[in-house]
Order: sequence, then C-alpha cells, then structure tokens
Amino acid sequence: MIGLQPNDDFSQDITCSPEGYPFDSVSCLSWLPYSSQQIFACASWDATVRVYSFLPVSPLKLERRFDLFDPCLSVDWSPNFPVGGFIDGTIRIFDLIEGNVQIVGGENSKHQDAVKSVHWIDDYQTVVSLSYDRTMKLWDSRQRSEIHTIKLEGKPYCSDMKYPTIAVGFNDRRVGIANISDILHNPQSIKWSFIPKVFNDEDQITDISMFCTERRFGFGACSDFGNGSIYDITQDINNTFKANRIMVFKAHYFNKPGSKQIVFPVNAIGMHRTTQALFTAGGDGNINFWNYGQKDKTGTIKLGGIPVTKAKFNRDDSLVAYANGYDYAQGIQGAHSYKTRIGVHIVKPKELSRLK
Repeated sequence: MIGLQPNDDFSQDITCSPEGYPFDSVSCLSWLPYSSQQIFACASWDATVRVYSFLPVSPLKLERRFDLFDPCLSVDWSPNFPVGGFIDGTIRIFDLIEGNVQIVGGENSKHQDAVKSVHWIDDYQTVVSLSYDRTMKLWDSRQRSEIHTIKLEGKPYCSDMKYPTIAVGFNDRRVGIANISDILHNPQSIKWSFIPKVFNDEDQITDISMFCTERRFGFGACSDFGNGSIYDITQDINNTFKANRIMVFKAHYFNKPGSKQIVFPVNAIGMHRTTQALFTAGGDGNINFWNYGQKDKTGTIKLGGIPVTKAKFNRDDSLVAYANGYDYAQGIQGAHSYKTRIGVHIVKPKELSRLK
C-alpha cells in the first residue's frame, strides 16, 4: 500500500473512522438530491451498500449498512429510498428505516446480466435500468413491476440522465443520446442519436456526466486512457440530437523524464450544473478541477497516489464525495492492495475558475 505523501489533501477533508469504510473498492456513489440533508450512498465490491451523512464540522456518520450476497454496481435515489442495480441483474430497493432490501419485479423480471446504471424518474415513480445484456428496462416502483424492455445497440458502460434526456456511453466507443420520456408513452418510439467517436480508438469510455448551464446543455465524458471530453447538445424538432465538441483534453498523466508519458485511467467525471467547471478523478490518486470556458486546470486534490475509483458532486455542486482504493481497471491481480477510504471535499470557488 502506498502511504500518504507529504502533500496529501485527504486529511483536510471530512472522513469517517476506518471501521466505517468498506473492505473492498467502491463501485458507485450517489447523493440524495431531494433533501436539505447531505446524505450519500455508496456500494462496494465487498457486497455492501452504505449510507453516510455529512456535516462540515464532524466526521462522516454511517447511517445504515446493508450486507448483501451480490455487489451493487449502480445506485440512485428516490425521495424516500435508494435503488440499486446489481451484478446478478436485479433491481433492489433499500428501506432505510427497517433496513430491508426488496427485489423489484421478482426473479423472473431481472436482467440477464449485470446492471451497470439505474436512474430514478420522480414524476413517474419509475426506475430506468441499463444492463450488460444490452437492454434498458423501465420499472414501476409503485407496483414493483417491469413496464418495458428496450433493446440497445451495444453494451452500456456508463450513463447519466438529466430528465428527459439520457446519455449513454457504449462499449463500441459511441455515446448515444435519447429522450427518455418517449419510452414512457410509447416504448417503440425511442430514437437514439449517436456520437460515433468521442475519443481516439484506444480509449474506452468510463464515465459520463450531463450538465445544463445558462449557456449550454451537454455532457462530459472520460476514458481509461487518461482523457476527458466536453460536448454541447442541441435538439431539433424531429427529436434528433446533435453534438458539438467543445474540447478534448489530457486529464490524468505523468511526464516521466527520459521515458514515455504515463497515462492513468479516469474513473469519474462530474460536470458543474451552473458554471463551466468540472472535475475528473483518476488512477493517479488525484481529483483535478477544470474550467472548459477558460480551457484550463484550476485545482487539484492530491490523495497520496491511491487511485480514486469513484467521485460525485452533490446536488448543488458544493461538495465532492470520493472513494480511494484499488482500481480494478488494472486487473484482478492487485485486488485489495490498497485500503478503501471515503472522503468529502468542500469545493472552493478558486478551484472552479482562475481569477483574471
């Protein structure tokens, strides 16, 4: 295990006691968006789901722990409960009061492969799930049943939704964009618009994050080859989306003197909702802040060289929750070579923009 470096910023952030951390790397993070409380859920490859609460003057508090048989790969929130997508293809609802976990739709309605993404649509009390089995399913949380199944053109590696628009990063390196509200009324009416080449041929998309500012609507994506990209999205009267690339940039790399440039996978990207700022979290153990209006890096959180496996902005982008641990993008051989850590960083204005 790499020890903390002298310039490590982890001690400056809000953390919890070591016994509150998962044993294995964190697979997903999600903040509760419907409350003034600062609460987030995180799942680990150790088949646990934990819910933490944040206060700026005290350690993270472990509010609830769920011990399961299968790892959870994705989690989102309704106003009353978290919902998760699991490696066995099931969708499960977590009861924070009683501590129970219920499978949505029953065993016969589950996906045939791991669920990589889940999204909650509050207006319809509906869960959207995307699976490695190349399908997208909609679930009615009130009836706990499946509504529709839509075949996908590829395997979804990541997705984000700013209702009614969803952006999906596929295994063939394309990003697909669609209006998800079409499915709720007519599942056969969904129309995908594809961006064919977000990165170079050697890059695989690892995460995607949508944004909506006064000037722009679009998404940011990151890759396993150290890169990030930002795109504008526009929609015409035929519900066809067009994307305009704002920039592609090297996000996490190291120039070693006298040798080839070393690149690190970018495991998470978070787009600021109201400004032109974003963060990228990488296998080099850093979280970098960027401003795509200024086309510049504006800050770095240094975390002792321990890979950042997941990171998320909270609902108003004032906080970033992140997890350090072993990066499974490097292969299974090094599993458990780092202890898992979870922290919350209070975002400073100077990290979002360079003063002119």
